[in-house]
Amino acid sequence: MLPKVANHFLLHTSRAVALVQNQSGALRNVLPAGAGSSWGGTGAGPGGAKFHAGSKFYKGYTGAGRVITQANSSATQDGATKADDDKEDIKATLVAPRSTSKSSRTLARRHSFSFPAGLNDHDYLGATVLHAVQMQLRERHAAAANKDQQGEITPEQEPRPVTAWSPFALALEDALSKNDTPAVLQHVRWLIDAAKEPTLSYPEPTLLDFNHALRALVAIGSPASAALLVQLYDTLIHTGLSPNLGTFVNTIIGLTDRDREVQNSLQVLSYRAKRRHLSAVGDLDDPAGEEAQVDQRQKATLLAEDSFTAAMRIFDAACVVPQQSSDSATGARPLAAHFPINVYHGLLRSCAAHANIDAAIRIYAQLEARSRPPPTDLMFYYLLSTYVNAGDLTGAKEVFKEFRDLGTRGLVMEVERQFPIQLRVWNKMIHGYFKAGQPAGALRLLETMMDSGRPEKGDLASIPSPASSTFTTIISGFCNPSSSDVAHTPSKPDIKTALSWFDRLLQQPVASSHNDEPTRNPSRPDQICWGIMLDALVEASAVQGAYLRDLNRLYDILVDCAPKDRLTVNVSDTLMVLEANLRVLEEFARSRQSLVTISEAEETRYSADFIARHFLRVTNQLLSLKPGKNLARYKATTAKVLSGYFDTVAATSPPILALEQMLPMIPLVAWLGSAITPSIARPLLNAYMFAPRKLDSVSDLETVFQCALSLPASDADISSSSERAYTGLMPLLQAMSDAGVDLRLVSSKIQVALTDVLYSSVTEREVSRFLDGLAWSFNRLRMPFAERTNGDSDVPRTPTPLLLSAEFPPPPAQIIVDSELSRQIDQWFPSHPSVTVHDSYNTLQVAISAEPPRYPHPATLGRLINGLGRAGNMSAAYSVYSIAQQVLFSPFVAQSPTWQSQAWFQIEDNMIIAYAHGGDMDAAFAHRSRITAAGGVPSPDAYGSLIECVKDTTDDTSNAMALFAECQMLGTKPNVYLYNTIISKLAKARKADFALELFQQMKTNTSLRPSSITYGALIAACARVGDAVAAEQLFAEMTSQPNFKPRIPPYNTMMQLYAHTKPDREKVLFYLNKMTEANVQPSAHTYKLLIDAYGTIEPVDVAAMEATFKRVESNPRIRLQGTHWAALINAYGCVKKDTDKAIRVFESISSHPSSQRGPTPLPDAVSYESLINVLVTRKRMDLAQQYLARLQETGVHMTAYIANLLIKGYAADGAIEQARAIFESLADPPSGVAAPGNHVPHDSTFASSTPPGSPDSVSYREPSTWEAMFRAELGNGDRDRAVALLERLRQRHFPEAVYNRIRGIMLDDAAAPWGGQSQTQPESPSSP
Repeated sequence: MLPKVANHFLLHTSRAVALVQNQSGALRNVLPAGAGSSWGGTGAGPGGAKFHAGSKFYKGYTGAGRVITQANSSATQDGATKADDDKEDIKATLVAPRSTSKSSRTLARRHSFSFPAGLNDHDYLGATVLHAVQMQLRERHAAAANKDQQGEITPEQEPRPVTAWSPFALALEDALSKNDTPAVLQHVRWLIDAAKEPTLSYPEPTLLDFNHALRALVAIGSPASAALLVQLYDTLIHTGLSPNLGTFVNTIIGLTDRDREVQNSLQVLSYRAKRRHLSAVGDLDDPAGEEAQVDQRQKATLLAEDSFTAAMRIFDAACVVPQQSSDSATGARPLAAHFPINVYHGLLRSCAAHANIDAAIRIYAQLEARSRPPPTDLMFYYLLSTYVNAGDLTGAKEVFKEFRDLGTRGLVMEVERQFPIQLRVWNKMIHGYFKAGQPAGALRLLETMMDSGRPEKGDLASIPSPASSTFTTIISGFCNPSSSDVAHTPSKPDIKTALSWFDRLLQQPVASSHNDEPTRNPSRPDQICWGIMLDALVEASAVQGAYLRDLNRLYDILVDCAPKDRLTVNVSDTLMVLEANLRVLEEFARSRQSLVTISEAEETRYSADFIARHFLRVTNQLLSLKPGKNLARYKATTAKVLSGYFDTVAATSPPILALEQMLPMIPLVAWLGSAITPSIARPLLNAYMFAPRKLDSVSDLETVFQCALSLPASDADISSSSERAYTGLMPLLQAMSDAGVDLRLVSSKIQVALTDVLYSSVTEREVSRFLDGLAWSFNRLRMPFAERTNGDSDVPRTPTPLLLSAEFPPPPAQIIVDSELSRQIDQWFPSHPSVTVHDSYNTLQVAISAEPPRYPHPATLGRLINGLGRAGNMSAAYSVYSIAQQVLFSPFVAQSPTWQSQAWFQIEDNMIIAYAHGGDMDAAFAHRSRITAAGGVPSPDAYGSLIECVKDTTDDTSNAMALFAECQMLGTKPNVYLYNTIISKLAKARKADFALELFQQMKTNTSLRPSSITYGALIAACARVGDAVAAEQLFAEMTSQPNFKPRIPPYNTMMQLYAHTKPDREKVLFYLNKMTEANVQPSAHTYKLLIDAYGTIEPVDVAAMEATFKRVESNPRIRLQGTHWAALINAYGCVKKDTDKAIRVFESISSHPSSQRGPTPLPDAVSYESLINVLVTRKRMDLAQQYLARLQETGVHMTAYIANLLIKGYAADGAIEQARAIFESLADPPSGVAAPGNHVPHDSTFASSTPPGSPDSVSYREPSTWEAMFRAELGNGDRDRAVALLERLRQRHFPEAVYNRIRGIMLDDAAAPWGGQSQTQPESPSSP
């Protein structure tokens, strides 16, 4: 006896069947009698079922059929595919019949495939691939019988002795094992046309080479591989080779796999087009917009591939190429008869996707010709899908009957998988009835399934119980009925019946564990079923509004049951439902009279409330998405929903929503990339003024103020009959004061903005009187004026900017400040994909040259000055500064002294930033002085720029610390940028303690959150002083931060720490793996560190070091630099002590292909420095002199570090005079200025590794040069000269730390430059 719930469903099913009968007339017989199986009785004659009257499938196919590219139309989820159907690693088992009274017998071959009567081979195959096969292979019948073709074998069984592989095959396998797709494709192209790949050279290719290439193309599975498969096959034929079984199998598998990818992509594009249509109903998205056009182009490209046609041509060729058999009794059979099962699966799968019955019959006929194995359930599934997708119900019923007959007799082989294909066959037949416009037949099948017991796995003779996917198919059938070109009597969607079934499923106590798991009791709807139902209700609600409440009800249920039912609430579903609700609001906004009736008012409020309740959900969903096109598209749609929502709410008075419902939505505006518009601000302010209250939440309070600041101080644009509507800032402040709001909770930025608006709208006396009547916390809005001397309270008293300089012309009497122009110029800020700061500067020049001239707001000019300075265009920045003076001192701006004062300080502040980044520190400090002289304080960004750009001095850190102390003394509150710059300066100076102290100070400020740059600077500080524990802790803390954005410097810093300071190769590789996991691309410096790790840390791994170097050579993104060569030279010469090898590496640099492609020829100064270091270490100063001469001859700039090595080497060699000559040949930079031209940037992928400066430019001493010479003099025993050097050093005004460090060497016993290596014997001289 069936459980109660099943009986309930049967009762419902019976009623539905009866209903369909009443609607559509008498039902046709669901399971008519038909011909017997071709595996157990008589069937079609030779040539296949299509071409003979005895065919059991062809008689139902009388029309051309409809090509459907979607194999399973019930799967409506975005990108959803049935992965289980597409597995190719199949283990097949023969299923015995349920009854044991009769054993299955061996089946003989019945017929083989032949061409249609009346067509000769040439006419049928054409002049392409098949023609070439027929004309050549039949002439070489004996050659086709290769050793690896004997018997039924798969490509994996072909003998592959490595010793017999050709050089080409070995190279191809090597590229494939390294996942080097470009190299694989290059080798394949060489096979096709060797002239197009001149860099490759191999012996004449063999059949084995071609088969290796085919396997490789199948393995990489790139879009380009399908076209190359056909070209490769053509080339094989035209070169006179005979394809074997592996050739055909790999080619067909590659083409059908590609066809599956194409069909999946087309399915995604189709679903996206459907979703665009649903959105377009609400006028939110343009269905013919840019995205749709891109999808159309992609669809056209995919359809043009036509891998299926190529696969069928190759298959037809395999059907005529004979396989020579050792069994003379059986004779030769076509190669297609030996194909593995998965080849036929792939071909039939493509037939189903293309609804190509003709091709499916040809394939099925070839299957019938095989003596073994019997057909599989997956073959029947694809064959049935072909007829269903073509709309041929009669043929589909024949295939279904054949499947059941053979299954009952145990003649269907089941593909071994978790859930059997048998259920999907039944589901597909149900889908076929719906597609043909016969829902009664579908419901009868469901009734049959529910009457059955749950079969055991492998029992194809029984009837499967329905699964979740079965009910999904039923609901999909009601929601998506047949179209007019498939059914004779097309029906409309029966949403009411589908909804009734769906609600019944919702009442079930358990969720589905798997879509295709048969169960006695129905389960709750699965993910696919939810998608179908929601889509259908969205479309139906656009025509019949009553379905909107059903849509919202189901969505609320989905949100509630998703966790326990293991479902996902997709962001696309949420947006689709919100858009459907927005249509109700838009209709009201267009009519402006929708609230006349009570029912219409209720519908509008209902939809508005629903959007407000679920809007935060869509935002949280967007936050969980990775950046990409989908996120950008979803954010744009969300912004449109939000804007449309507030546009509607703005038209209502009193507000249709409470303040609490709107407050959380406002902060999302900026995150979505929009601005707070009047239509967004006014509804919220109206709601607050309708019921003023105390807001304890800082974010809520600031949200209200941000909305108020987006409107004029006196908002006279509101046309509302309500006495409690928002009318301006001062009434809002009064209402907040009366409600007990504490203004201290608001940030200083908001307070300053409120102060600016107040003082720019009314006089100082009015502001003072107004604030006197508010709560004491609102006094924070008063401006700090100096003590009055004239007693005139009507004259605004603001910090007075300096007067207009005489170098600027006087401002015009009339000036137009254009807000729209300001918006256009601000497009570049902070970033824009196409508009640059230079474009905005040109826009400004055009505007001020027009008649009449137009000017932007001062704030816009300040940002433009900032951007031009950062871009290094100081002439343009100064030009904008001149224009700003015209605006600042014009009558238009001067009439508001508060605005003029703040704008003047802002312009001067941005000039500090511009000059600092432009490299003119004197001018930057001059503008700082102008601000302080006027009683102001530079911003933290200005101080941050001064600190960041103070460089090229002998003590950058002291200057930076002085600036930081000054900004704190003046009361500037540091921001994240200011902290980052000062911490970075301390890190470079190895002052880790100070850096960590500032870091802790920064963390105590709850309004600031350290960024990845902050942590990177701290990690660098700890690494420089060798504090590995602290560096690791900071790295772990950085990666755990919610705002963590992976950047390459921290990873390189940790690798450098363990490559140089604390040598540990495992740690180096650990952080390299961390970098890879974070999707950060290694830089040139990363590879240099890897070479050091393998080449300098014991035990040295020369093979890994050389392999890393080769990776740099082959990486098109990374240019081979001098640092990479230097690392190799150092490893061979200093670590392995192989001077000759180091010299050979150096000598190979100039002839290497990469050496001439870079901006600076190699070998460069870094390469020379590394080799000279080897020669000095190995005490080969004779060779060092030779390479020094070559350096000078080739015009390479000699750095101070090369000079240091030469001083050390000459001193150790007893040639102190030569060491002194080297030292004196260098110059000193100006006092207090760092030596230029010695440092090499190492973290830029394409940066030159040669220091700046021409070959003839002066080389400047570094502090390390003084130290090297000081040690040389002490090592030579000349203390007086050493003391004289100290005096010269003191006169250079180096930092005390530098002077004391060098002076302290005199107390060190190991003062000799060669230290502990003094006993090393020089190598015997040899020529380089």
